[in-house]
Amino acid sequence: MTTTHDFDPDESQRRAERGQERVARRNSEAIADIQRAFIRHLRDIVPEPGSLDTLRASGYELPAVSSPNAIGAAIADLSRRGVIRCVGVTRGARPAAHCAKIYLWRLAEDAP
Repeated sequence: MTTTHDFDPDESQRRAERGQERVARRNSEAIADIQRAFIRHLRDIVPEPGSLDTLRASGYELPAVSSPNAIGAAIADLSRRGVIRCVGVTRGARPAAHCAKIYLWRLAEDAP
């Protein structure tokens, strides 16, 4: 007997957000630090967009977190709150990124 499951993008989004909330609770201080650093970085490089890679390249060392998902949770929270806006996508140049998609961000007030 074969069972088919319909993909529900809304449910997928809800699950991702719940996961990010759990990670955020365990890493609240680190997330706040990442968010402050990222906002400061985006202000410093205006009009260029920034990414986590450009933040790292600026000399910022990411704080220790219990899960790498905490870093994404920090950025996702800024986006959900309308502080930053995605303005493009590129490929990661760091060897550890393995050419992954890297999202480019600007402060919402500076985004076109």
